[in-house]
Amino acid sequence: MVPTKSEKEHAKLSPSASERWLECPASIFRAPANDEDEGSAAAHEGTAAHAFAEYCLANNRNGMTALFPEQYKEYDTPELRMHIQTYLEYVMRHMEPGAELFVEQRLEIFKQYEVFGTADAIIITKSGVIHVIDLKYGRGILVDVEENTQLMLYGVGGLAFDWLSNVPVHTIEVHIVQPRRNNLVSKTYAVEEIAAWVRENIGKVKRAFDGTDEAK
Repeated sequence: MVPTKSEKEHAKLSPSASERWLECPASIFRAPANDEDEGSAAAHEGTAAHAFAEYCLANNRNGMTALFPEQYKEYDTPELRMHIQTYLEYVMRHMEPGAELFVEQRLEIFKQYEVFGTADAIIITKSGVIHVIDLKYGRGILVDVEENTQLMLYGVGGLAFDWLSNVPVHTIEVHIVQPRRNNLVSKTYAVEEIAAWVRENIGKVKRAFDGTDEAK
C-alpha cells in the first residue's frame, strides 16, 4: 500500500514550508511544518494523484490504462488520468539514454538540521544534469518556479546522486508540472548557483532549527 501523506514522516524543517521558515526562522515554532490541510477533499485527491503517478512511473505504465491504487478508487476519473498522463510524458521527455529515474525519492538535504523531503521524480543523466520534477495537482494557486525554495532544497538533495553521472554534475534543472493549470515550467541552475544559495541561507536554516530567533 502506498502511504498517504499523513503517514509519511514529516521533517522538522519541511521543504514545502521553507519559504516561510527561511523568511522568518522563528515561524517554525508558531506554525506546523506542513501547512496542508490533510483532511480536506482536495488533499486526499492530491494524495491519490501522486500515488497513481508513482505507480505508473515505477512500473512503466500508461496513465490512461494503468490499474488505479485500490485504496484511492473513488478518485479514478478520466480527468485525473489525463492530467497524470501529462505529468508522465513530461518526465519521460527528460529521460536521456542511460539516465536513472528515482520516483518518490527521499532526500536528506541538511541532515544535521532535520531538513529532508520526498521528490516526486529525480532524473540523473549521464551528461551531468540532474532534473528535479515536482507534481503539483492543485488547481488553485499557480505555483511559480522562480526562487522556489522547496525546489532549491530538492536540488541540494539531488546532488547526493552526482556519482551516478558519467561526468561531474554541472547543472540542476528544477521543474513544476501543474497540469490542471497548464503550468509546466522549469528553471536551470549551475551547481555553483546552488552552492551560493546554500551559503547565503544556511545560517537561516540553523537558526530555524535552533530556535534562536524571536517570532516577528
